[in-house]
Amino acid sequence: MSRALGRVLISLALLGALAPTAWALQKTVRSKGHNYEQAPVTIQRSSVTLIETYFTPTQLPISGRRVKQTRVRYANRAGLSPSSFALKEDVMCRNNSRQDVVAMELSIVLLDAFHQPILNAGQAEAVIVQRISTPVPAKSERRVEWEQQVGSLDVYEVAVVMTRVRFADNSLWQAPAEELIDF
Repeated sequence: MSRALGRVLISLALLGALAPTAWALQKTVRSKGHNYEQAPVTIQRSSVTLIETYFTPTQLPISGRRVKQTRVRYANRAGLSPSSFALKEDVMCRNNSRQDVVAMELSIVLLDAFHQPILNAGQAEAVIVQRISTPVPAKSERRVEWEQQVGSLDVYEVAVVMTRVRFADNSLWQAPAEELIDF
């Protein structure tokens, strides 16, 4: 019986691998960096890509193992399993100070097409905090990347603000309490 089951699984895997791709979603989202006037580290440019991923149709779930995901939707699997959404963010930061930076904190606000904040499931506030422990030498630039899960495709624009900076001497710069993003 195990041989027959093995053949069936191999046949299903081959059929899934040969199925034509209907479409895949990966779109660029408007992104803007906002900088405070006296910020020691500024955002030079920001780019964001929204990615929808689907469960791989050729992999059967096995207890205790993570199911692989793909960015490809197969025509014969459309609508059978829920999609997940992630933002891939890429920010170029410039250290304008004379000190080396060891960590940064960015505040990210997801906005819909009407410039209203989008809340993710389980999120009480519109701001997502991203902490990055990447050294940035004095008077230099560093590119930082990360991915974060989001709840929907409704993300139209992303606002990114540098809110805290930790220097190598353990001192801390914190953004003033003024709002840079108007809702």
